[in-house]
Amino acid sequence: MAKILSQKDKTFKLSYYDNILTLKILELKFDDESIDILINSLDCFHKWCQTNNTYFYSLIDLRDAHLINVHNYIYYSPQIIRYINSQETFLDKYLYGIIYIINNNTVKKILTNMISYIKLVSPVKIILKNEEVDFTFAH
Repeated sequence: MAKILSQKDKTFKLSYYDNILTLKILELKFDDESIDILINSLDCFHKWCQTNNTYFYSLIDLRDAHLINVHNYIYYSPQIIRYINSQETFLDKYLYGIIYIINNNTVKKILTNMISYIKLVSPVKIILKNEEVDFTFAH
């Protein structure tokens, strides 16, 4: 059973199960509070991984994210990118790979642009909502 690490209303849900950290973006817009909660939760998870020498995969599920909120996601993306880049050493060691699940190619173009600002060694894969989640690409 997945352990919910954090969630904010209908904005996001962060959970962990079977060495997969899942971030599910939901229908509501982010605000300063929800971004702080998300970053603090990720930070706690990273510290737990270091303490327990735990390696993991990451799944970022954007299927329920609304395109109408794209300006909101773009507005908050620099904070997330800064945080991820500040964790570069940790992620290079403990993160096997990331899969993003998306709904359409418009989201793929936006996401690809955002990912280009992140300094990660771990492999990244973007799949459409009807494709199978398979982390074998990360081995």
